[in-house]
Amino acid sequence: MKLEKKLMLRVFGASRRGKTQTLNNLIDKLISDKSYSIYMAPMDDPNSDGDRIAIFEKNKIKVGISTVGDYASYVKKPIEQLIQEECDIIIAATRTKQGTKKVFTQLAKENGYDNQRFEKNANINKWCNKWPHKGEDFKDRKTEYLNKLNETDAQFLFDYIDSLTQ
Repeated sequence: MKLEKKLMLRVFGASRRGKTQTLNNLIDKLISDKSYSIYMAPMDDPNSDGDRIAIFEKNKIKVGISTVGDYASYVKKPIEQLIQEECDIIIAATRTKQGTKKVFTQLAKENGYDNQRFEKNANINKWCNKWPHKGEDFKDRKTEYLNKLNETDAQFLFDYIDSLTQ
């Protein structure tokens, strides 16, 4: 089975919104789901601490993921690698505006990919900053809220990808 049109989906948001954590959670979900084979095992990106690139395959559809998303110069190379590996679906992190978004959009257009976006929720961070009575454990609770959101976003993305690979 092949997709009607190749897809590039950018997970975007401002810094410290959980883009990398969400995509690393997604990579872990794809590894643990036995219906996906590992086409290219997750590799650490040498230019960006904590970032990875990986490719999975299901029903002859290749799914490539890059968690690199902070700087335009770093975003381009892993996405080009996923394009060169003929991924049908590419999911990558970008910032909200400017360089990383521009690189992503340009690569999608030049290589015939449909360009979609998934925004990381900034509301929790905004609301936490307005929290009236923070208390001693507030920082830990805020981290817990953000981790739960990242896990939920990763599950949503997994389910979306899985629907495309049926």
